[in-house]
Amino acid sequence: MLHRKEHSKQKECAHCAKKPKETRLIWSNIGKRAAIWLVIITVPQVLFLGFLFNSFL
Repeated sequence: MLHRKEHSKQKECAHCAKKPKETRLIWSNIGKRAAIWLVIITVPQVLFLGFLFNSFL
């Protein structure tokens, strides 16, 4: 179980991975699918790595 402080850090890192302004720019310049896949891939990856680093380091 994560402590509140660690959990909030992971949420902050996940927010950095899917910055709304960058997502909108990708949406308008590259396309809708690229922006959606960017969020789908990066957010779980950041949460998983944050969990591993908090658990083992």
